[in-house]
Amino acid sequence: MNYQTAQKKHALPPLEELEKAIDGKYEDDAHPSSALIKKSIERIDIFCKLIDGILHPDTNLATLQETECFTQEEKDAIFTVYKKLMFLKRRAMAVSLEMSEDEQWEYLVLFYREWQSLKQELKSMLDAMSNAWHTNNTRKKDDVQYFG
Repeated sequence: MNYQTAQKKHALPPLEELEKAIDGKYEDDAHPSSALIKKSIERIDIFCKLIDGILHPDTNLATLQETECFTQEEKDAIFTVYKKLMFLKRRAMAVSLEMSEDEQWEYLVLFYREWQSLKQELKSMLDAMSNAWHTNNTRKKDDVQYFG
């Protein structure tokens, strides 16, 4: 089923809007819903990895620096975002296994709706992380040591 037909049947958002949400282009191939879901998983995965670094920092200098800009309360809110992203990712994977085109289109409706609320929270998080690099709260050069 092509996107235009699915859009009418499942109340999908305008194609351009969904493409922005998944940061990809619609391909009118044999399984367009599967291709769009794969793109949504890739998009979600980028932010899950980023949040993973904040909630469970390793010895990566960037994550150590950026983690310090969040209070525990903010980290709790970020974990809530993480849970929503992981739900969408796991749901996408489950729907992909079924290969039911109707379920796949319905997932894309869910993804788009959830993404609209998540993207503002993600933007706020990214703004804070960016600011961590040019505020006075940054680590002093002497505080960064080699522990190997």
